[in-house]
Amino acid sequence: MSSGAAFRTSRRGLVLVGLAILLGAPLVAQRSSRSPLKWPSASRTPAPGVLPGGAVPASLVDLVTRAKRSAWPLTNPPIATGTSSTIDETEPNNSLGLAEAVAFGDTVNGTISPAFDMDFFAVDLTAGMLLDFHVVPTAGSALSPYIALISADSLLLGEDTAFGGTETRIVYQVPSTGRYLLEVRDYYFGGGTSYGYRLSTGNFEVGEVEPNNTAAQATLVVLGDTVSAGAGPGDVDFFAVDLEARTYLGVEYVPLAEHLELELRVLASDGATVLLGDTVDIINPSSVRYYATAAGRYYVATRALYNTSGFYGVHLVPLPAGPGDPLTVIVENLGIPGLAVAGLSGDVYAFNIVGFRLLHVSAAGDVTVLPSGSYVTALAVDGFGYLLAAASGSILRFGPKGIGSPFVTDAPNVSALAVAPDGDVWAMGCSNAICPFLWHYSATGVLKDSSRISGISVSGSSMAYSPSGVLHVIGWDGVVYRMTENGLTVAVSDSNTVFRSLAFDKDGYLYLADEYQGIRLYDPTYNVVEAPFAGMILGAPLSLMFLRDASQAMTARLVIANGDQVGWTPYQGALLEANPGSVRAQGYPPQPRLLRIAEAPHSPGQVGAPYLDTLQLVDPPTTVRWAVTDGTLPNGITLDSLSGVLSGVPDHHGTFRFSVRGTSGDRLGPGTFTIVIYEPNLMVADIVNAILGVSDLLTEDEQRFLDLQGNQNGQLDVGDVRAYLAARRQLPGLDVSALRPKGER
Repeated sequence: MSSGAAFRTSRRGLVLVGLAILLGAPLVAQRSSRSPLKWPSASRTPAPGVLPGGAVPASLVDLVTRAKRSAWPLTNPPIATGTSSTIDETEPNNSLGLAEAVAFGDTVNGTISPAFDMDFFAVDLTAGMLLDFHVVPTAGSALSPYIALISADSLLLGEDTAFGGTETRIVYQVPSTGRYLLEVRDYYFGGGTSYGYRLSTGNFEVGEVEPNNTAAQATLVVLGDTVSAGAGPGDVDFFAVDLEARTYLGVEYVPLAEHLELELRVLASDGATVLLGDTVDIINPSSVRYYATAAGRYYVATRALYNTSGFYGVHLVPLPAGPGDPLTVIVENLGIPGLAVAGLSGDVYAFNIVGFRLLHVSAAGDVTVLPSGSYVTALAVDGFGYLLAAASGSILRFGPKGIGSPFVTDAPNVSALAVAPDGDVWAMGCSNAICPFLWHYSATGVLKDSSRISGISVSGSSMAYSPSGVLHVIGWDGVVYRMTENGLTVAVSDSNTVFRSLAFDKDGYLYLADEYQGIRLYDPTYNVVEAPFAGMILGAPLSLMFLRDASQAMTARLVIANGDQVGWTPYQGALLEANPGSVRAQGYPPQPRLLRIAEAPHSPGQVGAPYLDTLQLVDPPTTVRWAVTDGTLPNGITLDSLSGVLSGVPDHHGTFRFSVRGTSGDRLGPGTFTIVIYEPNLMVADIVNAILGVSDLLTEDEQRFLDLQGNQNGQLDVGDVRAYLAARRQLPGLDVSALRPKGER
């Protein structure tokens, strides 16, 4: 094809095609969904083949190497000329013997009907031709097309299929002149009047001009073109493109051979400095995007890996840039930050999945390692500024010294964490194979509730609250859900995107990150505002967040922790920040700034003895109001809402666990505490002697304790003693209630 011709691409992925060069051993390509990057594996040995003239090289490597030495295209393949026609399929043509004759260059409109129908076409070809056959479903077609190229003696030469109705394609170099057959059918052997297609035949032309092994020899490509080329061991191809300032360049790899693995790089105007890159193959036909801030000539360089060889295409397209472009690196060399969250002081916590390392990145960019020791599945920073990390069936809380301690021990499979505006912690995951499951904890780790969630069939990968107090969840299906009374309902869904992370600004505008579509901005009613807000291809996994400043106030600094798919530095494993001034407002805090209550254990108490203790904040503000929010205080003890003083005379023994909240303005301070109230250990002889008038045997508190066991008349008497003894089964058969005053039985 000429340098101005373009291969068809789709928004969810590039066309994947098979290269059929060799007689009897064509190269077959099949589509795949946007799967994570598969890093290059061990060396592969290409299949042997046959040259058009009948010579047999040692391998396809030899074939491509010879062609590259003699300058592309391969042995000057003949180009078929003549008038092309558009014709309609004629039945019956459902067997090799009934194949319908068509001229090379024709376009055929056909229908696979009924089910199990197969359409065959016969075409005469000339040795050496590089051919391009493809089938595209017509608008609204239910066809999942399958195409095959067959020799006159019924030998399968090449095939391709597309799941879900996209184009199928075969590129093939004809080994000998003769008649060939094309088969078209539905991959699932379906059929009907809605299974329409269009079959096209034509020449495949190579646009690369050799030699182009250096920047000085680069093949010049106009932005918007697709250039086709061949790659072999040791060969490097350079392509030059002239860009204006503030141009977003997209470099899309168009694979034309199943076995070809390619290293793709974008180079600066010096032809040497690597700006961006990726490793691609037919299973993972990724692409890269580079934002050129300055005008000039840039280069795209490709190199085949692992002794692979074959044809490929490079599509250079201008991509839409958003106000958030360009994203710039603020911290690099974080490995693969699988998860990341913003701290309370401009800092960031990230989990590097290589080595299971939990990292703390200060506001100055200094990186320290926290001792996690296991694989972390979810991160959050609570309102106290402590890091919460879900790992190994529990949630750990990392204090100021970076030491982890149990926060929750009964959360087996947590995949997402969020902190509510009141400081409570919500966790989503799976419980005993029930997915998704939601746990609700207090800010101090007390389980409040847990339940199965309806409206979603997968667990969540990211959660956050909106300024209106609504919990939003991104499922592993890439859809954004919102919590309602009836469970989770869809908030944002786009068939062309797989969202992975979210963040709200203070006005409820929603920023969503997708590793292939960049960052998109939605208004509070989920209408698109900017698509893209930033268009860079990002690496999964990734985490989007707003930073705070040193005073713990929210800023408009929008940062993303980038994963491992983008390729070379500076973007892989880095913290990237959106263009300053592009973010419309300050971020909405993912957690409140909680007041910290002093965690010193409270004094134990004794039944009958006055109790006194005080709730205190670590950094107390001017005024605080206190309240018990969960559990119960010991009987007889009350909490003064203004002073935080716990006082009174407990009348029952036991262990009392309760939660409190201190409020100062719009800030809260939750805490959970335990007070143990015990009974005094008294001797029966001392009690009896005290009743008989012997003084100083029992203290005033001990006498009050005995009175609380009995008739509670404010003085020690025989009824109190009998009640005490009866409660300890030292007066068998005695009805204790008979010792109490009337009205208390």
